[in-house]
Amino acid sequence: CGLGIRSYAKGFINLSKRSVASLDDYVKLELLEKEDAATIKKIWVEYHRQRHCVAAVIEPKVFDTLAPRTKQCPLFVLPLPRKENYETMFIQCTENAWAITPLHDVQKEASFAKPVVSIRFFHELATTKDLILMTGEIHTDKLSVQHAQALVNQIQLFYLNNGLYENHVKVFNLSPANFDYNNVIRAVENLGVDAK
Repeated sequence: CGLGIRSYAKGFINLSKRSVASLDDYVKLELLEKEDAATIKKIWVEYHRQRHCVAAVIEPKVFDTLAPRTKQCPLFVLPLPRKENYETMFIQCTENAWAITPLHDVQKEASFAKPVVSIRFFHELATTKDLILMTGEIHTDKLSVQHAQALVNQIQLFYLNNGLYENHVKVFNLSPANFDYNNVIRAVENLGVDAK
């Protein structure tokens, strides 16, 4: 991999603290549990709409596809479209948390690099409401909500689409010598992702 990040893979960011947060830390869970699934979705989206963050509601069956793939292949890089070029973002995943960090920060600061977006998944309503709630905290004013949402969408596309996962994510993690970042850029362009 010509991006020079494989050496930072082990112990890059400690996501364990991020993955233990509970939904009750964000909302009054006992009140939310009284609502039906459609109302919970509406509340979750509205709660996050006026904040500098991203949020989503996904079905457990979607997450059940995503989780083992992020466990098998916890690292990836994605291009974030900017005005005249791309900024490469380094993605690190655990089952319940993702960290998105500019690659240049990872290359300069290694384990001290700070994510610009931290994603958390909450499973408290998976069984009773068939919902998994996601929130993504944006830790910089240099990244808009639109940019953060584009990155989250790209992560989901690359990990959930069999072709993108096999041809890019797995290659990056399991045979990095064969990884070509230009192919990822072309795939993103073919998807029509534009966060400029």
